[in-house]
Amino acid sequence: MKKGLEKLADFLRDRPLILASCALICAVLGAVLLYNQVLLNRTVQTKLASAEAETLPSIHWYDEQTTAPAATTQTPVQSIETEPAAAEYVVNTNSKKIHKADCRYAESLKPENRAEASETQIPDLLADGYTYCSVCCG
Repeated sequence: MKKGLEKLADFLRDRPLILASCALICAVLGAVLLYNQVLLNRTVQTKLASAEAETLPSIHWYDEQTTAPAATTQTPVQSIETEPAAAEYVVNTNSKKIHKADCRYAESLKPENRAEASETQIPDLLADGYTYCSVCCG
């Protein structure tokens, strides 16, 4: 390794113009990289500032008020109508099996053998001889 470095040193010593050219090229490339880094930082800071302005709410700190704020016109609250909850269980009245609503066997029940039940009705059904499905409730 030392031999190779000595050869390179001898080569550059005999050719000072090549050494000066390499130094100049390195300095120019360093300056270009520094300039690009400065531009990149400015671009990123500008984009972050604009993104924060668009997405983050502005926060204003105010002095505490000792009096109640003035009355404003209030808009009436809209009522939201909800649909009744879907049945949690499906009961086969013929086989006396209790299925979860999404059970594959519950989906294929005949309408005349199908009844819906909620969680609160299960104890009564069990008392009447119904049993849980071994696939979905087992």
